[in-house]
This record gives sequence, C-alpha cells and structure tokens, in this order.
Amino acid sequence: MQNLKKESLKIQKKTVDNHVDAALNYNAHLERENATLRTQVQDLTEKYEGLWKYFQEKREKFRSDFERLHQEVKINEGHLIDKNKKYLEQQKKLTEEVKRMKRENEELKLQRQNIENVTTKEINKLESEITLLKRDQEILRAGYQRSNEKYQKNKIKLQHAMSVIQELTEVVSHYATKPKNVCEITQTEWETFETNPSDCSQPRDSVLKNAENLLLSDIFFKPRSFCDSEIDLFRVRSKTKCLSKTLR
Repeated sequence: MQNLKKESLKIQKKTVDNHVDAALNYNAHLERENATLRTQVQDLTEKYEGLWKYFQEKREKFRSDFERLHQEVKINEGHLIDKNKKYLEQQKKLTEEVKRMKRENEELKLQRQNIENVTTKEINKLESEITLLKRDQEILRAGYQRSNEKYQKNKIKLQHAMSVIQELTEVVSHYATKPKNVCEITQTEWETFETNPSDCSQPRDSVLKNAENLLLSDIFFKPRSFCDSEIDLFRVRSKTKCLSKTLR
C-alpha cells in the first residue's frame, strides 16, 4: 500500500512537475510576448507622440491658414461688394447714357429728316430759280446780241455821220470863201442848182444850209451807200451826178 502511495505520489509529483514546467514555459512565452508587445507599444507610443506633435503643428498651421484665409475672404468680400456697388453704379450710369444717346439719336434722325425735307424743297426751289434764270439769261443774251448788233450798226452810222459831218464842214469852209452868187459856182459843178434857177436868188448861206439839212436827213433816215464812198460825196473833185442824185 505504501508502495502504491509512493508510486501514486511520484506520478502526481511528476504530473505536477510537468504542469509546472508547462506553466513556466508558458509564462516565459508570455513574458517574451509581453516584452515584444511592450516594445511595440513603446514604438507605437513614440509614433503616436510624433503624430500627435505633427498633428498639433498642422492643426496650428491649419488654424493660422484658416484664419488668414478667412480674413482674406472677408477682405475680398468687401472688395467684391465695393466693386459690385461700383459696377452697379457704372452699369446704371451706362444704362442712362445709352437711353440718353438713343433719345439724342432719335432727335438727330428727326432733325436730319427735317433738314433733308427742307433741303429738298430748297433744292427744288433753287432748281426752278436756276431754270428761270437760265431762261432769263438766254433772253438777256439774245437781247444783248440784238443790242450789240444795233450798237455796232449805230456805231457804223455814227462813224459815217462823223465823217460826213467832217466832210460837210470842209465843204462849208471851202465855199465860205466863194462869191455870194451861188449860181455862178453851182451851175458849173452841181447840176442840181442848174435845174432850180429860183435858188439863185437865195443867199449863199441859206443854200448851203438847205443842202446840209438834206444831206444829214439822208444820212440818218435813209442809210445807204453814197456811190463809191461817203468821203468822196462832198469833195469838189467827186462826181457831180452822184451828189445831184443825193440832193434830189
């Protein structure tokens, strides 16, 4: 019995020892794992602390940047509001200016239309006046031409009359020195006085005056050529028959 007990105790002791060894081995394994975990926890803690520090820095920077951006946004909003107000005011002014320019444009169109109408009427009136003036000009030109022709004819007549008067003056001066008995002179030179014996009783000046009147009357009221030449009409050496025909 004692042997059995001893054997049983040995077996129990051996079993306990096995359990103890197993427990010790397990504890050692756990210790190793715990050491590994502690090392990992330490690493994680260090990483966490680094990340936390980095997060704090980034958060501060983010807050600073956010605040700066917020201030810039406020400033930009103020600028935008001011610019928007200025833009609205400018737009309002431009709108009023456009309306004013449209009104002025319409007024200018109306004025231009009125001016064109008045100008057209004036042009038509001027064209009518020009037509009348051209007609009057043609009439005046024709009248001037007739007057010029008449003037030239009268000029020729006047020149002819002046030459005749000059010749007549020379004849009168020539016969002023002759004897008072006209018949003695004219009977030999002028046939006219031979056919009028009664003229011999007239004074010499009266006979010459009558001859002068006849010649001037023939010059101005019966314009024609006196034989070959007007100058030869009163010359003493001219043809006596031509002069006698003129006096008749």
